[in-house]
Formats: sequence, structure tokens, C-alpha cells
Amino acid sequence: MTPALQAPPSERRTNGRIPPPPPHHGGGDDDDRDHGRRFDNLRLAVLVFIGAEAMFFGALISALLVLRLGMAAWPPPLEPRLPIAVTGANTLVLLASSGFHGLHVVAALIWLLVTTLLVARHRFQPGHSAGVQACAMYWHFVVGVWPVLYLTVYLL
Repeated sequence: MTPALQAPPSERRTNGRIPPPPPHHGGGDDDDRDHGRRFDNLRLAVLVFIGAEAMFFGALISALLVLRLGMAAWPPPLEPRLPIAVTGANTLVLLASSGFHGLHVVAALIWLLVTTLLVARHRFQPGHSAGVQACAMYWHFVVGVWPVLYLTVYLL
């Protein structure tokens, strides 16, 4: 055997050719080769989070609808109906005063603000915009779920 065949792969001569790059193992959004075909970890995590929240709200709405369908009349007799304007004002109070919901909203607003500032400073380049896409996905979810909650809880 010749010495070139016995040497480890890192020491073999390439006869002037450039060896192929190592295989890509995914993760992050720093490689443009698979742009459009790859689903990065950040967007997947946001989708899992949105799915969990959608199931949570779906369970609560389902419980409310089962309760309402089981009643002969809704609202139950002698129960006052909540006025829409007061309910809207109470929603604002809830957002300002509730420990867990308030933190959730503040964290989401900070995320939106930071993403907006990064976009304004041109920190996201084409093909490297997973942060903007994840933020937009979450806000579209919030915008979509709130009218459903408002209609279901306050107007039905």
C-alpha cells in the first residue's frame, strides 16, 4: 500500500482539488442553501407555543359552550347581562391589573418593540428573518384569538 492510502482522511492529499464542505445538520437560519425548504427551530417553537395556547383557549371556550347549551336559558334567570361598554372598560382594567396576564402582554409587547427596532436598524437580511417571522406569527395569533374570545364570552 502507498502511504497516501494509509494516512487518515484529514492528511490525505487532494491533488489540488478542494474537498467538499461538511454536511449541514440544520438549526438556526444562517444558511441560505435550503432557504424556503427548511423550518428553523424558532418558528417551530412559536408554532408549538401557539398550538398550546390555541388548545387552552379552545378548552375554555368549549367548556363555556357546553355550559350554555346545557342551560334552559342563557343567561340563567335572574342573572344580569353584562353591558358591552362596561365589559370593554373592564377588559382594559384587567390588562392593567392582572399579575400573569399583564406579564404575558408586557413580554409580548417588549418582543414586538425589540423586533421593530431591529427591523428599523436593518438587522434582518433576506433569508435571515426568522425572528421577524416568529414575532409576526404570534401577533397574528393574538389578533385572531381576541375577537373569538370577545364574541364568545361577551356577545353570545
